[in-house]
Amino acid sequence: MTRTWSGSKSRNARRTIRARGRFQHCWRCGRDLDLDEDTWHAGHLTDRMDGGTDNPHNLAAECPPCNTRAGGLRGSAITNARHEAPNWPTSREQKIRPRW
Repeated sequence: MTRTWSGSKSRNARRTIRARGRFQHCWRCGRDLDLDEDTWHAGHLTDRMDGGTDNPHNLAAECPPCNTRAGGLRGSAITNARHEAPNWPTSREQKIRPRW
């Protein structure tokens, strides 16, 4: 699993995005963001789980609802994929036969 994104890593990402200008758009929904006044998150254009990097060219400003919604969807997709995995019987279960 990847390490958490906090501390100096997060500060550097926000500083990089902020250097592009005060007024930007949420790259997911297009909402106008004033980076000095509005609450915003630093998001990845291509998620790290999908092969994206922490390169400044892969970072963009996002509004909080878009960022948290995207992370939740990605996490639930992974969790659901694990639950949908086939449940193969163990060798012990194969030996046990119902008595009818």
